[in-house]
Amino acid sequence: MSGPGVPIVYECELEFKPGAYDIVAVAHEASSGLVASAEITLAWPGDSGPPATVGPIALLQPSSGAFLREGETRSTGSLARNHADPIYLDRPTALIGLVCRNRRKGGAVSVERSLVGSSVIELPPLSFDLDEDRCAQLRDVLPENTLTPGAYRYEVRVLQNDRIVDERSRDFVIVGPSA
Repeated sequence: MSGPGVPIVYECELEFKPGAYDIVAVAHEASSGLVASAEITLAWPGDSGPPATVGPIALLQPSSGAFLREGETRSTGSLARNHADPIYLDRPTALIGLVCRNRRKGGAVSVERSLVGSSVIELPPLSFDLDEDRCAQLRDVLPENTLTPGAYRYEVRVLQNDRIVDERSRDFVIVGPSA
């Protein structure tokens, strides 16, 4: 695959110690000199604070492009959409996040998720026992053509003993079919 506008994606796993982080990504296209960058601020839970936290919510859609993971290249993969990118209704959409526990305040948590748009869709609650594992992934996949064009908010609430201990949301806009 070649030509202008082809996404190039380098995928790798990173581990973070507890604390606050500013993650900066920079790409430089050598032949044109074009430079693109993005920055995200996040705080990874430590031994103080709430019993559990929900991390940033990633929104992914399948795409053609050049994808590199663990030394292997592919021509298709999942492309992370930033807050300003439109979400195409004719592609499946994955909403992915992590729920992580405070090392000193483990135990079972429940996670409530909802999708708020022209109506509210309550998704089935999830339960995680975070005594063994420090983090659990949540993933909600919306099949293509599930939603209609418009503005939406994905809301996540983490509860322990029926009390909200953390919450996070992600806004996005669904548009018509992809080109």
